[in-house]
Amino acid sequence: MKNFKFVVIVFFLLSQIILLSLNSIVFASDDSESISITINNSNIQIYVDNNPKLVTRAEICRFFVKALDLKPSGENIHYPDVPYTYEYAQDIKTVVANKIMLGYSDGSFKPENSITRVEFAVYLCKILKLSFETDNVAIGDVVRAHWAYSYINTVVNDGLMSLDENNNFRPDDKLSIDFTGQFLPIINAESSEYKKITWKSSNEEVATVDSTGHVTGISPGYAKIICSLEDQGISKTCNVIVKSPQYSPPLFSGNICPNINASKSNFKISAGQSTEYVTTDESGYFELKGNISDIDMPCTIQITKNGYLLKKLELQSFGSISSPDNPINIIAGDVNSDNKVNLSDVIMIAKGFNTVRGQSDYNEVCDLNMDDSINMADVLCIAKGFGYTTETY
Repeated sequence: MKNFKFVVIVFFLLSQIILLSLNSIVFASDDSESISITINNSNIQIYVDNNPKLVTRAEICRFFVKALDLKPSGENIHYPDVPYTYEYAQDIKTVVANKIMLGYSDGSFKPENSITRVEFAVYLCKILKLSFETDNVAIGDVVRAHWAYSYINTVVNDGLMSLDENNNFRPDDKLSIDFTGQFLPIINAESSEYKKITWKSSNEEVATVDSTGHVTGISPGYAKIICSLEDQGISKTCNVIVKSPQYSPPLFSGNICPNINASKSNFKISAGQSTEYVTTDESGYFELKGNISDIDMPCTIQITKNGYLLKKLELQSFGSISSPDNPINIIAGDVNSDNKVNLSDVIMIAKGFNTVRGQSDYNEVCDLNMDDSINMADVLCIAKGFGYTTETY
């Protein structure tokens, strides 16, 4: 008799849900397309007024290894002034193995020596496999007979290095770079030839970018840096967060709102594969902070809470993703946490139907509106989301 009563309750609740629910399912489409340009960093985090500094041969080796993900060849490379315990030893060996930089004729590498601008021009041409430009730029202090004229002419033509206000290159000046704010464009093999790169900031009140891809922080906030391959209609967008000693903007922030009349607090927000999370406050607001280098774009944000359908959002940029006026809608009714609102959730409700807090069959997860009883009001909550899954909302 008890089982018969249970089945009757299940069918009654299911019939009510079918009458109450009316949903449309939307399937996501994949509009991704391949591009022919990549950047050494897709996301960077810099301080206001970040400034370039003089760099050593060892530091530039590490920059190249990270920028192009260079791999060691296994070749036995050793310099007497680069001991195995030296911080940059592996970076130096990798760059030399890839025939980008070499040691000196006396057998040393001189890792602490500064890099000159002309040396950097040569290294850029080698590492990016650039073809020498035939269009000659007017360079005031470098004659065509200069041993590195073709290298200098090429990097200036392609927008990788610049001339000063007097059209001088200053080849023997020591090179200054801010590694955290320096973008390096890498053209994929599909491109038939290298074209001039142009740079643009989406928000120059937050960050500016010069003609060589160096980003300068102006004020705390978010900006996108757009790198375009001239004449080919190809571009790549990079995300920038600018912080100050007094304020560090969150990676993501926003507001959530349940689809039922219930508390907006204690929803868990996490990013990517991280197990760390933040929770929403009473207004449904959250801020997710962290290290930008730990985030790959596009990034998936997950929003969870017992009794609610897992919400996933794929994001292409940092910053605010919703507002109080336009919050993220979270659907109630997934009481068994299988990422679906369906009959199995109705069965769980039925098991505790007409119970109140304190009774043995009462299950808090099924008490969706948190009124200390499992009743028709909770059935109505399920009806609003019946048929939805994590993949379809």
